[in-house]
Amino acid sequence: MQRQTGTEPPAESAEQPAIKQEKPVLKGKSWKVGSMNSAAKTQTLISMSKATRDIEARSLENEIDNSFVPKFTQGETYDPFDFSLTKLRIDQRNQYNNSNSTSRRIYKGVGGRGFGGASRFNGRDPLDFWRYPEVLTDFITTNGKIIPGHSLGNNGKTQRRVAKAIRRARAAGLLSYFHPVNRHL
Repeated sequence: MQRQTGTEPPAESAEQPAIKQEKPVLKGKSWKVGSMNSAAKTQTLISMSKATRDIEARSLENEIDNSFVPKFTQGETYDPFDFSLTKLRIDQRNQYNNSNSTSRRIYKGVGGRGFGGASRFNGRDPLDFWRYPEVLTDFITTNGKIIPGHSLGNNGKTQRRVAKAIRRARAAGLLSYFHPVNRHL
């Protein structure tokens, strides 16, 4: 076989299978002095820099999600509040409240952790959940304290029942006084 010089790859013969060319690394025998001519090294570096530039350009395109970019029609006026995250949250909340889909969250409140009423659990009382520490773990902090109802979105009656269920689970030995269930650690 004849050795070809230059930047073009060697022609494949019928006896030789196609070999995958790997990306060149700047370490190794091929980068030592005298092993490759300077034109080939320059060409390799240029192709590597182009590939790096393409990767960076693709990452910049995907930097901002389209849900964070407000859409305006031609001639519509806007004010700086339209670009804030508060406006985005308000729009998402309105979209959530106006939807009639069955995929709405079961829980209601901050962080999606509130009971929101007994009807959300097919009419079951929160006191019935004392046997299920995995459910009650959503209502205690990492230190084991019961989260107040106002931060969960529970009304007073529901919060009292949730707290009573947590105390029952602790008394039965199903729930720790000092930390959540192991799967939440």
